[in-house]
Amino acid sequence: EIPRFGRIEEERGIEYWNDENLQRGPRGHNTNIKMEASASGATWWMYTAFFGSHIPITLAIDAQAVLPAFIFPKFLRDLLNWHVEINNDILMGLKPTWFKGIVWAEVLLQLPFFFVAFWSLLVGKDRTLSLELCIYASHVVTTMIPILYSFITADTFATEAQRWILLAIYAPYLLIPLHILTYYASQLYIDLKKVHRKGKHE
Repeated sequence: EIPRFGRIEEERGIEYWNDENLQRGPRGHNTNIKMEASASGATWWMYTAFFGSHIPITLAIDAQAVLPAFIFPKFLRDLLNWHVEINNDILMGLKPTWFKGIVWAEVLLQLPFFFVAFWSLLVGKDRTLSLELCIYASHVVTTMIPILYSFITADTFATEAQRWILLAIYAPYLLIPLHILTYYASQLYIDLKKVHRKGKHE
């Protein structure tokens, strides 16, 4: 039987998740734990656009920092060279060893996860990946700190406007993962409280 607080929420039309396989169940199903709805509205659009756009950006641009140039079409090499020249991107231009390590992690670890996260958002199952999304976001936030710091402290920019333009290009890759981390960490906290509450009722 659904607990009293669960029955009240069910009557309000809130959907339930089966706690055994984390698949969405029909209303009235004897589920024990209710998980909140997946990301929606502006949050859903932001996350979906972020992961969806990150796939071609990683494959076409970022990967050029670590993979041989000949495997990329000339127009992609020219696009990167244009970006480096116009925005004075010292990291994509000089490719220091520490930066290559971060890009390798993006290509080998993050890129496969982009597909999984993008699909989960499209089908409304991103809440089943809350922990994985938190791990991903934590990793990205920590890697973006030295990247942005290198731009803030660099003395190679022709003007301050050029520095701030480059920071603005990179900033979303810190701010959106930070938003992802706080959003799904808060959802995990809510779920853990409900598991604890369920255990106290049994």
